[in-house]
Amino acid sequence: MIQVNGKYLKQEVTGVQRVANEIVSRLACQKSTIVPSKKNIGGMYSIMWEQLVLPTKLQVSDMLFSPCNVGPITHAKQVVCIHDVAVLDHPEWFSRSFYLYYDYVLTRLSKKASFITTVSDFSKRRICQVLGVDDGKVEVIPNGVSDVFFNQPQSSFSEVKEKFSLPEYYILCVGSFDGRKNQERLVEAWEKIHKKHTGIKLVFTGGRGRAFNDSLMGPGLADAIFTGYVDENDLVCLYRNCLMFVYPSIYEGFGLPVLEAMASGVPVITSLDSPMEEISRGGSLLVNPKSPDDIAEAIDELICNESLCSQLSSFGVEKAKKYSWDFSANRYDELFRKIN
Repeated sequence: MIQVNGKYLKQEVTGVQRVANEIVSRLACQKSTIVPSKKNIGGMYSIMWEQLVLPTKLQVSDMLFSPCNVGPITHAKQVVCIHDVAVLDHPEWFSRSFYLYYDYVLTRLSKKASFITTVSDFSKRRICQVLGVDDGKVEVIPNGVSDVFFNQPQSSFSEVKEKFSLPEYYILCVGSFDGRKNQERLVEAWEKIHKKHTGIKLVFTGGRGRAFNDSLMGPGLADAIFTGYVDENDLVCLYRNCLMFVYPSIYEGFGLPVLEAMASGVPVITSLDSPMEEISRGGSLLVNPKSPDDIAEAIDELICNESLCSQLSSFGVEKAKKYSWDFSANRYDELFRKIN
């Protein structure tokens, strides 16, 4: 029996929570999910529940699976999925309290837990280097992509288009608004070329936070569309009908939106020397994410080159087919059988 740290079931569904849902729902092994009683958790309550309450519901011999970066530091028989160590590599992107907590917990959990999984070769290298973990204790199990991103019917787009007042042609960027997602440089890039491409708008999907402020809203962004958080059905439509998908993130563990965009059959622009390059090479244009000129040149090229767009779309779909949630879950089942 595998006990699952079900904290993610009481949190807003963003990337990490979506991965946990996909993996845990497909596990073939016998499992039981331990869930907080409170309806929505976050902040100090989340920490207290995970570190103090969850351990009381476990036997020492129980195998615990913690799929969302952290778990109780007192429980040794545990597999924890650490998606990335961005908070340790770039503490300037996070609050001091958030950094201090993750530094404390990850340092101890990485030593205490039986095994660590992660989602890319990049993340494995950083986990081993930053946390001082032996290479043999960390296994890469990549994310998958849901079938819905391949199969969304075109007819459902009309309601989404009306809901968000979408134009005929738009460039999509998906992700929470924080420093590492690098939306600021996408804004700078679009400012350079938007006058050449009237009628095309930028569409940003995700919580709007500190990454955007009044000083960023120049002429090219005056009519940008901010959808806020959207559910999966709307997200699928937004991907499938965009002119292109741009994801110039500076730091990711995996970059799931890139895989979803490729599965949706749209051309992708994303970052060189990143996990996104691992999953998208051949199905994307790769840019220096710190260069607005580089990003602008790639956007301009895709707008003007229909043949290249078609080629990237076709290659992207084929690349995305190689990533399956069933495959990922099977890898976890094998791991649990090996160490349980």
